[in-house]
Amino acid sequence: STDFLKFTSTFSNTSIAYLDILLSKNTENSGFIANIYRKSTYSNSFLHYSSCHPNYQKRSVIKGQLVRAARIVTLDDDFNIECETLRNMFTHRGYPITLLEELINEVTTKRLNKFYQPLLTIKDSDVNNKIIGKSQAVSDGCMDNSQINTKFMGMKLILTFSQFSYQCIDSFKKNWTLFKSNPSIYEKIGELPTVTFRRGRNMKSLLEQSGHNFIKTVGMFKCQNCNFCKYILESNRIKIQNFQH
Repeated sequence: STDFLKFTSTFSNTSIAYLDILLSKNTENSGFIANIYRKSTYSNSFLHYSSCHPNYQKRSVIKGQLVRAARIVTLDDDFNIECETLRNMFTHRGYPITLLEELINEVTTKRLNKFYQPLLTIKDSDVNNKIIGKSQAVSDGCMDNSQINTKFMGMKLILTFSQFSYQCIDSFKKNWTLFKSNPSIYEKIGELPTVTFRRGRNMKSLLEQSGHNFIKTVGMFKCQNCNFCKYILESNRIKIQNFQH
């Protein structure tokens, strides 16, 4: 036994916590609802606003937490409570309230318009909760349905990030009229798709050369893709002093 380590267990007939999700029974329709779960030892360790990081990264920290909540939390009332919790947490970390309100309104609006949908949804019998949550969000200053076009929300331009990424975006925007002139393309993509970056090749992927098909024959062969090939002696045998394999 130890004095600094304790093992605890909980038991409940109505809910269970797993990782960052609290799964509970829905007493109204015998289904399940999900919510954000935080352990009692949880500490507010989000990136501080005074940190020397680019502003877009600080903005992404907030939006990432809000989108996570929008996709996990089932009920709109619980989602509004989670937004208030995140607002207080980020305020404590020095984030300006105007930035928080802007992103909360953006994510809340997209959730109401089904762009961010919870993994567990409720049945039609609980539609009153949806209406209450939606009315509250609009009264708090969010955009209504007439102010947002959901048709092209899911369209994204995915680029591999590099030092030329932003130049590519500028060139793309300047020449977008060429795409708009084609009705079939414009109907599917819209005014201008959102740009999303995927990670480029890093040192690990360059060293592993995972994209190449290496020779699987037993022996020592040149890979033909590195600077060390000139030092490799090709052979189907390995000889170390008097031992030969």
